[in-house]
Amino acid sequence: GNSPASEPLEVKVGPRQRAGFGLMSIPLTITIPMDQVTMLPVGKEYAGQLELRIAAIDSEGRRSEVPVVPIQLRGATPPPKGSHSTYETEVKLRRGTEQMVVSLYDPASGGILSTSLKLAAR
Repeated sequence: GNSPASEPLEVKVGPRQRAGFGLMSIPLTITIPMDQVTMLPVGKEYAGQLELRIAAIDSEGRRSEVPVVPIQLRGATPPPKGSHSTYETEVKLRRGTEQMVVSLYDPASGGILSTSLKLAAR
C-alpha cells in the first residue's frame, strides 16, 4: 500500500509566558479540517479520535518530545464537507526552543496532518 501522506495543518501560536525555571508555556490553536478525520458511527452519533503529537527543537538541536494527547471528536451527524473544528491547548517547552513540529495522527485511517513552526527568538 501507499505510505500515509502528510497534509498541511493550520496552527496559530499565541503569546508565550514564563512557566517556571527555564520553561515557557505556549498557547496553540489548531484548526482541524474535518474532511481529513475518520468519523465512525458509534451508537446514535459519530466519533473520531486523533492523537496530537508535538516535538520541539532548541537552539542547540536538542529535541523535547511532548506526550501524545488524545483528542476525541463527536457529533450527531457526519461533519459537513469543508467544515473545521478547533482545538486549543498549551504546551510547556524549554526556553530557547526555536522550532516545533505539530502533528495530528488519525489511527483509523493512518492519515497525518502536520506543520513545522519557527518560534521567534525573545
